[in-house]
Amino acid sequence: MTPFAAFAAARRAAVAGPEYAVGDPAPPPNDGNTGSIFHWWTIQNLRDYFRRRGYADIRTDQQQVRTAPGGGTVVAGVNRPDLQAVRNGRRVVVEVDTDRDASLAHQRVVRRRDPSARGIYVVIDPATGRVTEYRTYNPATGRTTVRRRTPAAGVRRP
Repeated sequence: MTPFAAFAAARRAAVAGPEYAVGDPAPPPNDGNTGSIFHWWTIQNLRDYFRRRGYADIRTDQQQVRTAPGGGTVVAGVNRPDLQAVRNGRRVVVEVDTDRDASLAHQRVVRRRDPSARGIYVVIDPATGRVTEYRTYNPATGRTTVRRRTPAAGVRRP
């Protein structure tokens, strides 16, 4: 294991906390703390955007949660989306990946765990951090919209 991989694993363990079973009461949000370079910048930009737009219950690298019947938040699965938040009662789940196949796999898992959540799936270039593709899933229509970015388009870095 490289020193960076060891650091990233330790950081994930420190930020993530213990695992919970499906249906357990959800842990408190970690308010957007995560770790890795281009991946991290993308997530931080999205987290900041969500904050500016008034999203609540922001969770980064925590087990996926959903709204339980009758209210409250429960664990929806053991997968760990990069970012989750709620606005106007609607949960949004975000996955950022450097590989399109991994992104598509994350989309399938997120939708299976919470079909009512809006999904945003971002693919970035691992060498530059530029967004190469993003997909949005709208649960109201059941449709996924795909947009590909030109090489000049990129992620605003802090």
